[in-house]
Amino acid sequence: MTTLSRYTRLFFHLPVNNEAERDAAQQVVDELSRRYRGATTSLLEAPVFRGYWESDGQFMEDAVALILVDVQDRAMDSPELAAELAEMRRFAFRAYEQAGAPQLEIWLVSHPIFRMGD
Repeated sequence: MTTLSRYTRLFFHLPVNNEAERDAAQQVVDELSRRYRGATTSLLEAPVFRGYWESDGQFMEDAVALILVDVQDRAMDSPELAAELAEMRRFAFRAYEQAGAPQLEIWLVSHPIFRMGD
C-alpha cells in the first residue's frame, strides 16, 4: 500500500563566490545536517548555480549553492518551524559574518511536499 508522508522542503540559496563564502556555506550545511539529520547540497565549488538580479540599476551575478532539507510533519505555517527557520537564517548570517563575507540577503524558500512510499 502506498502512503503519503507530509514534509516541508527548505531551499537555502547560499553564495559561494570565494573561499570565505564556501567556508560559511559549509558551516550552514553542517548545521542543517545536524539539526535535521541530513541535507542535500549542490557542489560548493564550481560548477555551481548562477544567480542574476538587478540591484540599484546594476546587473549582478552570483555563484550560488543550493541546499535542500526535508522536514517531516511540520506545516509551513507552524510557529515552531518559523522560529527554527528564523534561527537558521541568523546562524547563516553569523557564519558569513565570521568568515569575513557578510551578506545583505540569504534566501530561504520553503514548499509543502508529499513523499510517496510503501
